[in-house]
Amino acid sequence: MHLFPSRFTIDIYNMEREQLLTDIKNAHYISIMIGGATDSGILENEIVYVKFFSKERGVVQSFLGIEDVKHAHAAGVLSAGQSVFEKAGLEKWKEKVVFFCADGAAVNMGEKTGVAANLKEEIGHLLSIHCVAHRLELGMVDTIKAQPGIKKLQEVLHYL
Repeated sequence: MHLFPSRFTIDIYNMEREQLLTDIKNAHYISIMIGGATDSGILENEIVYVKFFSKERGVVQSFLGIEDVKHAHAAGVLSAGQSVFEKAGLEKWKEKVVFFCADGAAVNMGEKTGVAANLKEEIGHLLSIHCVAHRLELGMVDTIKAQPGIKKLQEVLHYL
């Protein structure tokens, strides 16, 4: 049985995770990015990434965690995100958040009841944007629909 390689990997993860959490606790400000994911059981999950500045490591962007979404509305998504921070021992994360980014789905970016709107109520200075990568993807989808040649190329590439 080869326990050494897996134990070694777990130890590296634990050291990196500990350093990440220490750096987040020491950071003056953090930005968060969330994204939905569906697992192999077709269950909805929310992924949370953080970005901050560390004096020792510079700008750090890292995966913080993933959590099941119990209800697919803004309160459910926000609850899953909060759970990621709580499980990481970062109960006071809202005191540091200055920026929020997510895809443009109404559940995330809805002006009245989206996750961003709910966070903005609690964090008055919060800036939030529709993720640039998701905007580009939407633009590409529209382009593919409008151009038969590109649509055919997409089909060939998808087939490969």
